[in-house]
This record gives sequence, structure tokens and C-alpha cells, in this order.
Amino acid sequence: MIAACRRSGAYSSVTTGTNPSIKQAVLSIPNESWQQISYPTAAPEPGA
Repeated sequence: MIAACRRSGAYSSVTTGTNPSIKQAVLSIPNESWQQISYPTAAPEPGA
């Protein structure tokens, strides 16, 4: 799926499960290292 999205130029997002080591790794990222993502062409999900 990821390769097909890249080939077509589509934007996508992938998530994964978590476990204690992943949670600790994420929590160790300094707050100032996070960046806001803008989705200017996003369409709202009906009923959301």
C-alpha cells in the first residue's frame, strides 16, 4: 500500500501499535522537536 501511494503521488499516513519501549521512545522526544502538520486540502469526515 505504501509503495502504491508513493508511486501515485498520494499522501498517506501509517500508524502502528504501541508497547512500552515505543511509548518511552515517543515520550523522550523533546516538545520543541514536534512539528504541526497542515492538511490544507483535507475534507471533513461526515459525522465527525
